[in-house]
Amino acid sequence: MNASAVDDAVLLHRQVSIGVATETPDGLVVPVVAWTARRSPFPTSLG
Repeated sequence: MNASAVDDAVLLHRQVSIGVATETPDGLVVPVVAWTARRSPFPTSLG
């Protein structure tokens, strides 16, 4: 579920994005996969 609490209600968000924070020698990097609910879990190419 992609939701947050706002006052006395629960707000459901339509967009789901996933980010993974990774520490690198140059600092923090957070690649993001946007609109994950619209994407296939299978790769579109094997190249």
